[in-house]
Amino acid sequence: MSFVADLYRNSPNAGMAEFQEKLRLQHENSMLTELEKLLTTAKPSEAEISRKDFEGFKKLFHRFLQEKGPSVDWAKIQRPPEGSIQPYEKIELKGLPADVASSLNKLAVVKLNGGLGTSMGCKGPKSLISVRNENTFLDLTVQQIEHLNKSYNADVPLVLMNSFNTDEDTKKILQKYTHHRVKIHTFNQSRYPRISKESLLPVATNMGLTAENEEAWYPPGHGDIYASFYNSGLLDKLIAEGKEYIFVSNIDNLGATVDLHILNHLMSQPSDKRCEFVMEVTDKTRADVKVSGATMLMYRSCHSVGYKSKGVRDFLKRFESIPDMLELDHLTVSGDVTFGKQVTLKGTVIIIANHGDRIDIPAGAMLENKIVSGNLRILDH
Repeated sequence: MSFVADLYRNSPNAGMAEFQEKLRLQHENSMLTELEKLLTTAKPSEAEISRKDFEGFKKLFHRFLQEKGPSVDWAKIQRPPEGSIQPYEKIELKGLPADVASSLNKLAVVKLNGGLGTSMGCKGPKSLISVRNENTFLDLTVQQIEHLNKSYNADVPLVLMNSFNTDEDTKKILQKYTHHRVKIHTFNQSRYPRISKESLLPVATNMGLTAENEEAWYPPGHGDIYASFYNSGLLDKLIAEGKEYIFVSNIDNLGATVDLHILNHLMSQPSDKRCEFVMEVTDKTRADVKVSGATMLMYRSCHSVGYKSKGVRDFLKRFESIPDMLELDHLTVSGDVTFGKQVTLKGTVIIIANHGDRIDIPAGAMLENKIVSGNLRILDH
């Protein structure tokens, strides 16, 4: 047995595995050292929350070093269990409780307010963009919840999950709602450091958000709501006030309002079948097409764990005008690609410029079910 063990230990595969493990530990220890250095530059008022943010980042970085291969095991993806999707008409038949206010008083509305309006061609927080009669997304959201509180004599608070990009501007605006019948709370989602592709160490040299550090930090996304809500201390405060449920949606989704029937459905589950999470879903249509700026990458020496793109301004410069996408089902754009005026995209369109190549979609072009490669060969999809 000892001889077999020695053979294994001296085999090339075992030696490579040992090397990879040592390298991983070295990367992890170097990251911990750099994070501690960054924390020494934090303001006293920010040090505690920054340390909590970094705890989440350490776990993410650890997974990044440990896990290899695809991030999703598609073999484990299955259809939802029978009965897990309930038709709204069935939920509606339950009716409403006699004391609606009592149910509402256990609820808080959380709006995700970390995004900027750059994808809409605007500056500053997306929530402060005027959308109707000079009312902003935030104005209309406050009006919706105030109407709910007045109608049922309830106390539903509005909670804004800001990011370091939107927090300062949002807090300045909140003063205008002082006399409205809605309590407004804020907390910040986490702030994670972008890392260098070569060294796997933070790009930032300090905790500041000045011009040279503008690209060195990123908010880790909506899934961070659970950790950042808890870390902020606001979750404990709301629980102490009797809140048991939260309704979560994007600040720019004005159609996402509190539905009393869904709330009652959630609250009236049998004790042995308690449901912790409910999502409102609907069938997709041809209009449900989202083109993400993250598909057009800006190659840099740094990136974030998770590969979030920050090239929104550069992305918008690549369009002389917004293409006609009314009949578009799917769009993938990768590499150095620009679009002329009055381009029409239909069906499934895939445009991929190879490294070093550039693709210019000419003005007035119409692409339907096409693949455009780096040498501008156009093939039927």
